[in-house]
Amino acid sequence: MRNIETRNAIRSLDKDIAAFAKSVGWAVKGEVNKNKYLTFDMDACRDEIASLRSRVADISKADPVHEVLAGHFSDFIDQAEQNLSRPQKSDVVRADDEVVKVTEEEYRNQLKNYIGVDLDEILSWYESENEKTRAEALEIANRLHSPVKSTAEVNELLFKYAGPCDNATEMLMRANDYLVRTRKGAKEHIWLPEDEKCECVAVDVKYKDSYPWGGYSSDKPLHYPLYNTMFLNIYNYKNVTDGWIKINALHEAYPGHHAQYVRCMADPIPETLKRGAKSVTFSEGVCIRTERVFEHVFAEDPYYPLMVAQRRHHTSTRIKVDLWLFYFGKTIGECVELYMKEMGFDRKTARAQVQAHENVMGYFTSYYFGMKKLEDWERENGWEQKAYTEELFSNGRMALETFERILKLTPEERYSLQHDYASLVQFK
Repeated sequence: MRNIETRNAIRSLDKDIAAFAKSVGWAVKGEVNKNKYLTFDMDACRDEIASLRSRVADISKADPVHEVLAGHFSDFIDQAEQNLSRPQKSDVVRADDEVVKVTEEEYRNQLKNYIGVDLDEILSWYESENEKTRAEALEIANRLHSPVKSTAEVNELLFKYAGPCDNATEMLMRANDYLVRTRKGAKEHIWLPEDEKCECVAVDVKYKDSYPWGGYSSDKPLHYPLYNTMFLNIYNYKNVTDGWIKINALHEAYPGHHAQYVRCMADPIPETLKRGAKSVTFSEGVCIRTERVFEHVFAEDPYYPLMVAQRRHHTSTRIKVDLWLFYFGKTIGECVELYMKEMGFDRKTARAQVQAHENVMGYFTSYYFGMKKLEDWERENGWEQKAYTEELFSNGRMALETFERILKLTPEERYSLQHDYASLVQFK
C-alpha cells in the first residue's frame, strides 16, 4: 500500500480533474452537462488548468505508479483544455469532385491531441499494412473457394455463404443468441459481474444513416445497474451479414465496448481512468483485437475467420481513405471509388463511409492503429493471451502511451494502480 496521505491526495486530484473536464463540456457518455452551451470564463478556466497542472507536477515521479498517473492526468488536462476550442463535427455534404480543405498542421493536431494517432507513423506503414490485410483475406478466401482474386469477391462470398437474415426480427433474435455465446466466451478470459447485462435492440431511427451495421448504445450513465444495449440497423438488415452480426456481438458487447463500460463502473480505479483521455485508439484497438481472439466462440463457422480478415482489411483501408481525404487532397469521388474497389461496397454505402470520415476527421484511423499497437506489445512482451485480455480490461480508458507505461510496471505495481486509487466519486 502506498503512503496513505499521498494516495488520498492523488485521489482528490483525480476527482477535481474529472470535475473540471465535465464543467467545460467534456461530458461522459450518458451524462447531461448543463454548462456545455454556456460561454466560458476563459481566464477562470486557464487559472484552474494552471492550478491542476501544478498539483500534477507535485506528484513524486520516484514511484512508478505515481509516474503513470501523473502522465495520465496530464493527458486528461490537455484534452479538457483542448475541448474549450475543439472544432465541431462537420455535416457538410460535398460533391464528388470536391476536396476537404484542411492543413497538414490541423490534421496532425487532430490525430495527436484528440485521437491519439501519430501521423508520421501511419504514413510509414499504411500502404504495406493495407496490402497485408488484403493478402490475408484473399488467402483465407482461396482456402474456402478458389480462385478468389479481389476483396470485392471476398465480400460476395460472405453474402453468398454467410449472408443476412430474411428479416429484421430474425436478425435481432440471432444477435441475442450470439450474445449468450460471446458472454460465456468472455468470462473465460475476463472478470464480469454477475448482474451485468447487454441486449441487442433496433437502431434508433435517427441513427440509421450513421451506423450501417450496428453499434453500442451511449445513453447510459456511469452508475449501476450495469445494463446497456448494442444495436443493429434494422433498416439495412439486407446488408448486415451473419459475419457482421457476430462481429458486433463481440466488438460492441463481449468482450468489447459493453465489457469496457461494465469494468469501468465495477472496478475500483481512478475516476479519470473510468472516463478516459485520448482513449479512442485504446478502446477501439481492444475491440478489434477481440474479434480475432474470440474466433473460437464461432468455431463451427468456417466463414467467420474470413469475416474477421475482411474486417481488418476494412480498418486498414479506413486509414488509407482518411489520409487520402485529409493529407493527400484526394477528391470525395476518388475516396468513394477506393472503398468500392477495396471492399466491394455499392456506391451508396461507400459514399456513406466517406461521409463518416468527413464528419469526424481522423477518428477512423483509430481502429487499426490501436489494434496494431496492442498486438505488437502483446507479442513483444510475451504475454499469455488470457492474462493480456484481462489486463486490457483492468485499467479503464486511457491513451495508448499510458497503457504502454502500465505494461512496464511490476505485477504488484499494476495491482496497486488498479485498487489503491479508487474514484472518490464512486468509492468514498
